[in-house]
Amino acid sequence: MNDLERLQRFASGDQDAFTEIVMHHVNAVYSTAWRILQNSHLAEEVTQDTFSLLAQKAPALRRDVIVIAWLHRTSWNLAMKTLRNEIRRRDREQQITSTDMTTSTPDPAWKQISPILDEGIESLAEPDRRAILLRFFEEKPSSEISKALGISEQAARARVSRAVEKLRLWFKQRGITLTSTALITLLTTYSLQAAPATLFLASQTAAQLAVNSSAPVSLGTKLLILLAQMKLKTAIISGIALLFALLVANQIRISTHEQKQINSGHPTSQFGLLKKPNKSIFARLKSQFGNQSDAEEAERLALEKINEMIYSPDSPQNFPPPGMEAALRASGSRKREALEILRKAIHSGNKEAALHAAMSLKFLKEFSAELVPEILAFMKTSTDGNLNATLAWSGFFLNHQDTRLPVVIDAHDTQILPAVIDVFKANPAAGAGMMAWFHWYFLYNQSEQSAALNLLSPMLDSADSKQRLDAAIIIAHTSGKDDPRLTGDLLAGLKSEWKSDLRVDGNPTGSILSALKAIGTPARSAGETVAELARRTPFQNFAYDVLASIAPDLRSEIPELDEKLKKMEASAQLEQKMQNASVSDLLLGLKNTEGREKAAATLATLNDHASEILPRLREILNAGDSDKSYDAVNYLDAVSRSIQKLDPSAPAYFSSFHMSKPLIEAANSLEKTEAKTSKALADKLNARETSPRPYTLDEIISIVEKIREVDPALSNSFVNNTEATLSAQLKEKGYGVK
Repeated sequence: MNDLERLQRFASGDQDAFTEIVMHHVNAVYSTAWRILQNSHLAEEVTQDTFSLLAQKAPALRRDVIVIAWLHRTSWNLAMKTLRNEIRRRDREQQITSTDMTTSTPDPAWKQISPILDEGIESLAEPDRRAILLRFFEEKPSSEISKALGISEQAARARVSRAVEKLRLWFKQRGITLTSTALITLLTTYSLQAAPATLFLASQTAAQLAVNSSAPVSLGTKLLILLAQMKLKTAIISGIALLFALLVANQIRISTHEQKQINSGHPTSQFGLLKKPNKSIFARLKSQFGNQSDAEEAERLALEKINEMIYSPDSPQNFPPPGMEAALRASGSRKREALEILRKAIHSGNKEAALHAAMSLKFLKEFSAELVPEILAFMKTSTDGNLNATLAWSGFFLNHQDTRLPVVIDAHDTQILPAVIDVFKANPAAGAGMMAWFHWYFLYNQSEQSAALNLLSPMLDSADSKQRLDAAIIIAHTSGKDDPRLTGDLLAGLKSEWKSDLRVDGNPTGSILSALKAIGTPARSAGETVAELARRTPFQNFAYDVLASIAPDLRSEIPELDEKLKKMEASAQLEQKMQNASVSDLLLGLKNTEGREKAAATLATLNDHASEILPRLREILNAGDSDKSYDAVNYLDAVSRSIQKLDPSAPAYFSSFHMSKPLIEAANSLEKTEAKTSKALADKLNARETSPRPYTLDEIISIVEKIREVDPALSNSFVNNTEATLSAQLKEKGYGVK
């Protein structure tokens, strides 16, 4: 039975149906309220009020409503209202410091996104918001998400991937930079926290009071009505919840056996589920099937699913395939066979399958003792830098022995670092892996970094320039960034011959520039070289960013730097008054390359001025081909999102970033033919690929049709190479091969 069916039964008088709804969603509602209020008592009150409203509105809710989406928006609105009231009533800082934290201190990245996560989710379009909530707040697999949304499993997976990417970009606009992998990890780990057990009863009974005011009033009901009228804190209501459970057992229908468990201090079976919301799929299957043969069949199906996800071209490339962790758990007693599937994929020569498998290794914690040495041994010989970096990411989390979250660096984490450095010394191609490993190490270890720095610092004196450069790039982003040797090694990298792909000794020039920027003014000696780089390469804009950080004194000698600093100063002033800025100020801010992306995002919130804002945004989007700034793609994507928010009838836009790969591959194929029409089309595709302007679906369909006229097979390949959500839409319209 799904949530809609439960609501319908509840509206017809079935109290048990509402009990199930509360049981399934109390953790998600409580977690949303707690993230905003940071106070367990207030979060419990919001949770009760949310379920009370659901009970009142159940008969009038649309039949296509997604219950978790309705609950999330309602709890978010109630929590924000409560927060505003608390701010007016008392010093909120005093309130927060007295908070009874119900979870361990989360990692730094979660601390950044947690307070605004729910705002970000609510900013998404309804289909994306539903996908996020079903995937991470209800922990639904793709098969159930597809049923809830009325789309195919493939489209469901694609929608989740796209929703995560949109949420990541939303955070980026607010100064929080995360990879999609990191965001997936944070959402999977922290989105849900167990609500206090007594809150289940309190929420359920509060909801019943909201709809049963005309029912015969029992002693227990009178007690709760009195409490509700007095608006006592949830802590008091929770304290009498067990007594109330006995007084109104006929309304809540708790079995005699469960009542005995409550009286004896043991949680009911329902409370057990609440405390362990992540019960393994394997355990559920065994309970459901009830015999060993069916459980074995479930394990076999899990192995098939793992193999399918690893080799599926529809699996996202930048994080583990959705559902992989659950499938690995479901493999049960055959988990070693699941491991062998991953191992085989890593050695298969199929790059995408190898990456999917490498990302999935981190879920096999029980095999960490054998996997970590195996990963390091593989990295010693692998020439695939991307795969090495991915394996290092999994290796770091497999090596971490403390299974509690968040990750806390301990002695074991440090002991492995010499072996990581040895791998790099044996294989220069493992440099990306070394940087990935140390990136995560330093990300989770902000306080005591000396042990790792003591290992990395000697590499700055290595006879191998590659080792010196890689070590400098890593150290520049740590507390050791004031080491005077760093600038010399980074400067030597910039002075090396720039290759055609703009890479210096195998390290992206951008990474060297980022390291210099992180060091700041102590890297002043690199100023003239960076200025020369700005004049000679496409890194011009980024190079001036670096100059603004390391050598602002050169502004009098370099007009471009002076102009950038002026824009940065103007952008900072606008940002200070962003919330109260006028429409004209924000429109003017669109001309400032340093603050235009945030100005565009802020304009999207001014719906009352849409008629004034939309013409300017559309003008910018139409003229996007002329924007040669290095951040043009992000800016024009922000403009397109703002247009869609201000005008729901506007077409959907697809980022040029995601279209780059299929366009280049199609153009390369067309160039290999002798036909003039093919070469002419290749030129057009190459010209469009260089534009940062986002695409509409109609434009992409036009491109597909032009390719199909020349080479039908190539048009199918083009459709399959596009981003998963777009590919699904094109196939629905008859393009490509389903």
